Amino acid sequence: KFIKLQEEQAQLQRKVEKLRRKLEQLNSNSADNHQAEQNVLNNINEFYKDKIRSLNLDLDKEREKIYKLRWKHDAIVKRNEAEDQEEAHRRRLTAINTDIDSILRDIANLEDIRNSIPAGCYNTPPIEEP
Repeated sequence: KFIKLQEEQAQLQRKVEKLRRKLEQLNSNSADNHQAEQNVLNNINEFYKDKIRSLNLDLDKEREKIYKLRWKHDAIVKRNEAEDQEEAHRRRLTAINTDIDSILRDIANLEDIRNSIPAGCYNTPPIEEP
């Protein structure tokens, strides 16, 4: 887009130079050409004003595009961070679930051991007195 603007600027410079040469020709002809000279100057002025308006509009559009791209980029970064956090939480929950399953197996194993001990083997009063 900026290259296009540079090309337009170069083209404008060539046109201005051409108009200046015409103006110089008009000056050399006679004083009667004063009105034509003014017309050329007015045309140059109007041409530049139109181009400046056009370039400003193009610049505003480009700024808006850049703003939208930055906004989209920020949203993508935030989404990626949220996805990474979600994955970390999922891994942590999986580890916790694995630990819980292991503890439940240990409890079941201890209950099996307790149930396999004959009655009275582990409930005997202590021999020593305090």
